[in-house]
Amino acid sequence: MEISDDDDSDGESVEDWEENALGEKVGVGHVCLWCNEKGKAFHSVQAVQKHMLDKGHCKLLHDGDTMFEYADYYDYRSSYPDFDEAAGGGEESMEVDSEQVNPQVLLDDGYELVLPSGEVAQKRVKDLGYMQRLKNKHRLRLGKKANKFQPHYRPQVVF
Repeated sequence: MEISDDDDSDGESVEDWEENALGEKVGVGHVCLWCNEKGKAFHSVQAVQKHMLDKGHCKLLHDGDTMFEYADYYDYRSSYPDFDEAAGGGEESMEVDSEQVNPQVLLDDGYELVLPSGEVAQKRVKDLGYMQRLKNKHRLRLGKKANKFQPHYRPQVVF
């Protein structure tokens, strides 16, 4: 059974992916990778594989805490621009001096990503503020002024 992932470039960063985590999950636990223990229970490996092929579940679940399960098998450190294999490349070399940290990164609210080209990519959540059609202040002031004069031009109903 072929396990597909959205990005083919991850092939180099995955370490023993099928033999360890996925093989154990499907082969021993009899769990569909997409349903991830939320669906029905299976009694054999063949039943799990048939379910995954029939339902199109030959892919990995990407939401919630399931991403933490896959974190041990991905290693993207070699793609980092400041990664140095000769310096050890271990966890202890990931420490950063406070002098090297860009203050703008610390002020980031998590909704924007500054690309190496200088362009800023942002989440769609931020677009809501830009997509609203807010009235300009001039029209708002004009409306308030018009409301002041209304009692003079028409009879008001007082309860």
